[in-house]
Amino acid sequence: MTTQEFANPVSSKLTVNAIVGQIATTSTSGSDISVANIRTLLVDSGAGNIVIPGFTGSSSNFLLNVIKSNINNTVVLVHNDAGSAAKIWCPGGVNLTLSNLEGVTLYFSGTVWLVGYNS
Repeated sequence: MTTQEFANPVSSKLTVNAIVGQIATTSTSGSDISVANIRTLLVDSGAGNIVIPGFTGSSSNFLLNVIKSNINNTVVLVHNDAGSAAKIWCPGGVNLTLSNLEGVTLYFSGTVWLVGYNS
C-alpha cells in the first residue's frame, strides 16, 4: 500500500491510501488465470473466443477489473465452473459474455469471485 498526500483547503493535508496493482494481458482460454498482484486484466480475444472459468492467486477483499481489449470475438466468464478452484458467480446464475470493448469488476470474497455488473 502506498500513501500520497494532497493539499486540502479544509485541513493542512489529505492522506490517501491506495493499493498499487499491475496491469496484465492474457489471451488464455479454458483454464483458471492467476491474478496475483494484478488489478486490471486486459483480455485479448483477437485470435478467438476466450473462456475464463475462474481466477487464482488473490486474497480476500480483492477487486479485479477485467476488460475485453479487442473488438473481435467474445470473452465469457463462466458461472460456477465445476473445475475452478475459485468460482465466478455471475448475475442471474448464467455465464457473462463480454463483447466489443466491455469490462467488468469482480470482488473476491476469499472463496468466490462476485461479478459487479450493470446492464
